[in-house]
Amino acid sequence: MITKLLPAISWTVFVISISLIPGNEFPKLQEEFKHIDKLAHVFLYCGLSFLWYYDLRRSGIANMMKYRTDAFLSFTLLLLGAILELMQHYLIPFRSFDLLDIASNAVGIVLGFTTFYFVIYRRI
Repeated sequence: MITKLLPAISWTVFVISISLIPGNEFPKLQEEFKHIDKLAHVFLYCGLSFLWYYDLRRSGIANMMKYRTDAFLSFTLLLLGAILELMQHYLIPFRSFDLLDIASNAVGIVLGFTTFYFVIYRRI
């Protein structure tokens, strides 16, 4: 059962790792493409939410849970994004907190869920 969660776990580790890279590792990208990071947040969290929704259904864990898995998962992923933003602000050199990044994460989570629902879930 846990092996069916490996894609979601791997993507989560990737998102956390890339979120905690010091800001001085990619300053040129920020200057040339001012708001490209918002699209990156949408992409990363879209993939994150899609994989978690899909893997939880595929593994059968979602069926065993007594509460709304979708709402709980969405909240948890949004909380993860907010915590990572706070960590960037307080712990990571040359990184800062940005409320628009959290909003971009939320857009990605909604897109991931919507894609999962219309592409995969309705076919199951």
